[in-house]
Amino acid sequence: MMILSLALMVMQAEDPRDAWNAAPFRNQVSSFATFSIRRAFEDTTTEITLGTSESLQPGNYLFRRRITSAGGDHVEYAYTNSRDCSAALVPVRRLRRLRMPHPDVPDLSGNEYGIVVTDGARYVLEGHAMHPGNYLGDYRIESNVGTPLARWIDTMLAALEPCWSATARS
Repeated sequence: MMILSLALMVMQAEDPRDAWNAAPFRNQVSSFATFSIRRAFEDTTTEITLGTSESLQPGNYLFRRRITSAGGDHVEYAYTNSRDCSAALVPVRRLRRLRMPHPDVPDLSGNEYGIVVTDGARYVLEGHAMHPGNYLGDYRIESNVGTPLARWIDTMLAALEPCWSATARS
């Protein structure tokens, strides 16, 4: 399973349709977070990568949208940046303050049964983390509708929606 996951990551990273794999972006974009959503009863997954580049002023960001069909046979890319889409800066800045879930330890939470939603959406956020003491790490959280993560992703998608272009610009 791990070999398959690694192979899929390499295939995704080297997709020739992705403008971030071509000049002037190749090896220039450093991603710091990726989020995705797959709504129940829909055939696609939307994934947004947030990145920076040495060619950008601090506080400016690049965004890539990748929409993939369930079978993976159709992939569509779109791009924008924070100069062309200033509305995206507000939710990006709020990312540092996103309320994170806490571990659920049985018999300690006082709530033995959580809410299970089967017809909502799968929200995922992963990226680089800064721990107390400036220790670096990574994080990954998943949720369904009605959570701080779902609200942040929906806000981010709404801010980016009018800004997408088939052409990547820095």
